[in-house]
Amino acid sequence: MALTVLGKPGTRLGGLQNSFSRLACARAHADTADQALALARRTIANPTFVATHPADQTNLL
Repeated sequence: MALTVLGKPGTRLGGLQNSFSRLACARAHADTADQALALARRTIANPTFVATHPADQTNLL
């Protein structure tokens, strides 16, 4: 099982546009597809990301 965090500190979030805008992904190997899917889902069940908004970017409000 591998969990890869794709977003780096300072990454600007712009919403989900395509597969390259993901913050993380999981890859699992098991005897069956169902087992691999269950393992991947357990691995990504509770990720925590912290996003901040700089106070000087008032043009976004």
